Order: sequence, then structure tokens, then C-alpha cells
Amino acid sequence: MSVILEKKKAVGASPSINVRLGSFALDNTPLRFETCRERFAKHFNEKHNKFFFKHGRDKGVEVATFVRKIEDILGLNLNQRSKFSKTNRDTILWVESSVFWSKCPMKRSLYTILLRAGLLYESEKDNLEEALFSEKYVKRTKRAVMRFLFGFTEYNDEIISIDGTGVPFNTGWVKIFEKKNDDFLISNLNFSARKYKKKSLTHELSKCLWMK
Repeated sequence: MSVILEKKKAVGASPSINVRLGSFALDNTPLRFETCRERFAKHFNEKHNKFFFKHGRDKGVEVATFVRKIEDILGLNLNQRSKFSKTNRDTILWVESSVFWSKCPMKRSLYTILLRAGLLYESEKDNLEEALFSEKYVKRTKRAVMRFLFGFTEYNDEIISIDGTGVPFNTGWVKIFEKKNDDFLISNLNFSARKYKKKSLTHELSKCLWMK
């Protein structure tokens, strides 16, 4: 079932609107889209958790539906779920991430990856797993993504590197989890205390990743 988008959010005039798909922009004047996820993550945070997302023509509903399905798998309650709105541009979606995603740099980074995976989702095919595992950064951190989707959503490691402006720069999902072994995943992605129901992806996940 597709997501019903909220009321429209206006996108102001900006020369940066014609950017590549998967770009992000905070609601600033002038509007500036960022094509790099990790550069955007320095500005996307718990305080600034609403932004524009560039997608294919009339694909906004499918991106929103994909993210909502991921949130269904995670068993998030209504307060933990994202909200999405149409804009006056048929290639730009307004995204309001919840505190579940925005409070943690690691989750913020993964969230931007999931939005990009949503660009590959087709509601008629309902190809959630195909879209998810076709995204290049998910491919590079597949076992970490799978463990996260089984409810191990609490990141347990410390932020150890800070740039000159006081912004963590090594907290990107790929930076943290690419080429890490199962022991690292088990130690650093912990089970959430909230009630959780395992729903899918069991055929691909080894027991050692979700039963410890």
C-alpha cells in the first residue's frame, strides 16, 4: 500500500534544483542541494531534521512508501516514523525524519542511504528487497544493514574524530561498517529495548547476527 503524502511544501526558486537524483537540501534561502550524503550529514541533525530530496519525476510516493516499509520492518511506532509531503516540484520530496533517525549520526547516514534505495523501488512490483540490496552502499555493508533491520538499531561505539567545526566526520554508515566482521557488528549494533517483531529477510541472515 502506497503512502499518502501530506500537504504540499513549497520549493523556492533556485539554480541548484536541476541536480542529480538522490541529492539533499535543507530549507534554506537560497536553496542549495548537496549531492554528497556525508557532506549533507554534517548539516542534517536532530535540530535540522527536515529537508528536500531529489527524485525521479513523480517518484516521491514510491520513495516515501519504501521508507515506510523499512520502518514497518523495524516496528517503529507513529512517533518514530518519517513524514513526507509533496512539493510544487514533481521531482522533489519534502522529508521530515523522526528523532529515531535524526538523533544519531550513524542512523542519519543510513537514512540517507535508504532514501536513495527508495529511488529503485517500484510499487507495482513491490520490489523492496531488490531495491534495498541494489543500492551500492547497502551492498558494501549488507550484513550490517540486515542486522539493523532485525532490530539491532542501537549503535554502541564512540565518536572519536571531530573536524575543525566540532562536527563528527567518521560516523558515516559505510565508514563504520564496511569490511567489518560479525564480531564487530554484534558488539556495536545492539538490540533496541522497545518491542520488536522480526518480519522478513530471515532467509538471508545468519543466526549469529540476530540471536546474540
